[in-house]
Amino acid sequence: MPMVVSTVSKQQQNAKYRSPPATTRTVVLKPSNTNIRGTTASIRQSKALERQSSGPRPRSQKKMASAASSTGKSQEYRSDSSFCKSHQHHLHRQSSSSLGASESSPSLQIHEAAMPPPLPIALPLTETNLQEYDISKKRRRNFNMQTYIQFFMGAPRSQKAVIIFLALWFLSSTARMIRYGYRKLQGEQLPPPQHLDFLVAGFPKSGTTTLLATLRQHPEIAMDSQENCQVARPIQQDDVNLKRLNRYLFALKRDIADDRKFKSSLQRLGASSSSSSSAIASTQPALEADQLKAGIKCPDAVKNFKAIHRLSQHSPDCRFVIGVRHPITFVQSFYNYRLLEAHIKNRPDKPSLFEIWKSNLNWWDVSKDAPRYEMFLSQFGKTSVSLGQLKEWFVERPMLAVKPNKFKIFLYSIEQIEDPVESKLLRTDLQRFLGLTQPIDEFGHENRIASNANQITKHIDICSPEYSHIRKDIINNAPATVAWMHEFLESPDVIVSDRQKLLKSINSWSTDPCEDATIMAI
Repeated sequence: MPMVVSTVSKQQQNAKYRSPPATTRTVVLKPSNTNIRGTTASIRQSKALERQSSGPRPRSQKKMASAASSTGKSQEYRSDSSFCKSHQHHLHRQSSSSLGASESSPSLQIHEAAMPPPLPIALPLTETNLQEYDISKKRRRNFNMQTYIQFFMGAPRSQKAVIIFLALWFLSSTARMIRYGYRKLQGEQLPPPQHLDFLVAGFPKSGTTTLLATLRQHPEIAMDSQENCQVARPIQQDDVNLKRLNRYLFALKRDIADDRKFKSSLQRLGASSSSSSSAIASTQPALEADQLKAGIKCPDAVKNFKAIHRLSQHSPDCRFVIGVRHPITFVQSFYNYRLLEAHIKNRPDKPSLFEIWKSNLNWWDVSKDAPRYEMFLSQFGKTSVSLGQLKEWFVERPMLAVKPNKFKIFLYSIEQIEDPVESKLLRTDLQRFLGLTQPIDEFGHENRIASNANQITKHIDICSPEYSHIRKDIINNAPATVAWMHEFLESPDVIVSDRQKLLKSINSWSTDPCEDATIMAI
């Protein structure tokens, strides 16, 4: 509660405030409890005392009467409170010393008023307060980006990592909000739900590039010229990944449909100008975007369980096309392919096949486990899994997991693509499997290793005697792989083109292909 101390002369006390006092001075003691809220009467009293402290001035009779009335009302606050009586002498001495009172100094009168805490603008600004205000203002002005940088450089390493993470998260969230708001302003709508019809899922160096080059030319298929393994990325969240996949499929089908419509229009114009009935009959109208079957190529789709798990939610009716080849030729072709990519991309790490086999190293997916097809295909849940296999395949390798699903799988061997007779039958069965009405063109031959053989500095020939122990190790694991593949083919969800031809190719995995030149030529 604020304490108002008035110093009034004895003569003025006897005058009973008939006129405004000339020697009145007011000292406002700041209360310790600033939460007190004053009443309207106390506010009027404080204003009257401020007018009295400013000295006499000519006023009208009405204003003088108002001042006298307010001063009279202030007598109510000059009660004989215990606090005033106990501290009157102490306040008199303190006021006399501060105001320079003499023998005729006015006595002290204490006014106890329930006044509100004084506003900052009503407080007297001393030189010290002004200096402190200027210092605080300069500190706020100087707290700029340089201050943040200095704080960041002086922080411990753990705090720096947290600060960087929060800053990146804030920037990415802001960018997402800006993009979303821009799309809303532009009236852009999210694409409708898309469906992935099929996926060429590997294995590497098993004719997947040949299938991609052939299928993307089919008029009923929308397929990119490059592989897209976004669905198999393990570091992304599932919902974010599937949204990106949905946008990718929508844009893919739309762009390919527009491109084919444009080319079809040009062909019709050329055919009409030539007035050739055969040319006109050969041109067919391009299909709409929603009539195309969307497909992607991703050899990594069977490398971890993410792709199978995500596609079971996004496209439960998706069909997988998977190719296999002899494990020994697979290791040679895959390792040489990685050597070529490392040479093109100037990668310094190029371990030898001996180092990979001896230290059980996984170099760019080239490892001892790469030719063990049963480890990866078991993730589809089409066969039974024993406790030993569960521990060896999934417990020790956290990127693998069994995900039961309704996927249909078309399994073929690379020998079926290379053989002209088997290739025709394979294309017919693959057309039926994908639900296409028009036939698939003949397979070409896409071999990047052969076309860039002069760029490879140290490609290997696995049939060399120095690799005999590696071939022996692969052959020792082959019987288990062959037995599992037989069980895998018994599943009703696994479709093949020529079962007898495929089984013959699989059974040859238990023998060393270096003794058979026809196998190594593939």
